[in-house]
Amino acid sequence: MTVTTTKVSRNGQVVIPKEIRDRLGLRPGDSLVAADVGGRIVLSPARKEALKEEFDGLMAEFDRKLRGLRLPEGEVVRIVRRVRRGR
Repeated sequence: MTVTTTKVSRNGQVVIPKEIRDRLGLRPGDSLVAADVGGRIVLSPARKEALKEEFDGLMAEFDRKLRGLRLPEGEVVRIVRRVRRGR
């Protein structure tokens, strides 16, 4: 694991150190997912595999929550929103 410091520019930009960019294979124009995780900023490459993994996790959570239930559409929407927020 590489730990280093960087600064936030006036425009809110942050430079990802070259060593980390190289190790993760990041190229100019690549997209990142930014998340606030317990007060920490987590950046992850927005790759199809990562999105599929997140989707599969959501579907597994839906399966656990909804197994055997017959719920009205509004209740399903409420559960989906709660799972998306991580509750």
